[in-house]
Amino acid sequence: MKSQCVRLTQPIILGAMLFCGCAKSGKTPLKVSLDMAKPNVLHDGSVDTGLISHPVDAGSDEAIGGDDMEIVQGKDMKVVHRDMAIRDSAMTHDMPPPPSIDGGACVVVDSWPGLRPLGEYSPIEMVTWAASADTSSGASTQLLIEDWQTMGETHPKMASFSGDTYTSCEVCAIVAACDSSRVCTYQYLAQAGAATVTRADRNAKTGKMTATATNLKLVEWDFSMAVDAPVPGGKCYEIASASFDVTWNRCAPVINEVQTAGASAGDEFVEIHNPCIGSIDLTGWKLVYRSASNSGGSDSTLLSLTQNIAAGGYLLLGGVSFSGTADAQFGRGVGLAAGGGAVGLRNPAGDLVDSVSYGTLTAPNDLTEGAPASAPPASQSIARKPNGTDTDHNNSDFVIAATPTPKAAN
Repeated sequence: MKSQCVRLTQPIILGAMLFCGCAKSGKTPLKVSLDMAKPNVLHDGSVDTGLISHPVDAGSDEAIGGDDMEIVQGKDMKVVHRDMAIRDSAMTHDMPPPPSIDGGACVVVDSWPGLRPLGEYSPIEMVTWAASADTSSGASTQLLIEDWQTMGETHPKMASFSGDTYTSCEVCAIVAACDSSRVCTYQYLAQAGAATVTRADRNAKTGKMTATATNLKLVEWDFSMAVDAPVPGGKCYEIASASFDVTWNRCAPVINEVQTAGASAGDEFVEIHNPCIGSIDLTGWKLVYRSASNSGGSDSTLLSLTQNIAAGGYLLLGGVSFSGTADAQFGRGVGLAAGGGAVGLRNPAGDLVDSVSYGTLTAPNDLTEGAPASAPPASQSIARKPNGTDTDHNNSDFVIAATPTPKAAN
């Protein structure tokens, strides 16, 4: 079963994606209206030569070109193109009526533009996706291929679209509209054609997805949990071919070193390291903690963060009796148990970006990556070796450091 619908914090475009997938048990995709008064630009990214300008009725619904084209929809709409094919229900020119679904206009695309391909794996939803925009900036239309883990891990994985609903498709093809604020709305779902997913890595931090699709017909769709059906009289997309070969490598801060006790129980610290090439603003982030017996409850907040970490830099967060100099101090009444527990780093949306559990856990801990690291003796620490390395396995990423190195490389 696909899990309950979750809104992740990665927007679809510009290097991070907003994704809303929904479960067979019921899901409610994000539904935020796109301002259609904004220009919608569709092109395939190739070099235009011999451009010819053709005016199109201002009331036109949809238009798209063939080989090389740029389409701008607005009050005074023009189509600049070469080798153009148009499907538009509002046109009054000497062209035949467009193919349609229940009378709506159908956008016809020979090959989906390959601009700004993006991909990612969501461990919460258990789905790997790849998407490609039709424009490199501003408002855009996304073609999206989703590979749900519930169908299994064997690739290549092939799917023929023939009347699937969104809750039933294991490989799904979707068209979404994204506004200039990176908020996206699912609009169309494939009802004909086929897709083959050759590779879909199940790693949120690094991975690759390769997929192709042919002869897609995507109809305007009501993605609400109670409906999950075509929009009556809706429009459609016809896409002859699409290809994705997408890699991702998300750079993020890591919990780099932890001391659970020193001269006293409160003589403790958590060091956060920024391994990325740019600074990271942690305003709104939280450092959280779970005890050794907390397998499914809520986090305890050690500290709400407001700091900025420079590229390659460190942020040192100390306990109430930390003997060194910290950038910020835990709140009173919270701290780290020496024998076992877990520390996590959550972004402003509440997503768990990194975590480490250590010592003896009396119940599985939701902040554990792989298996727990060893519990450090008093006045020692657990530290990533090599510095900043994160393979999502706590027991192999962390070693006991006899001499802690707060605010310095391990």
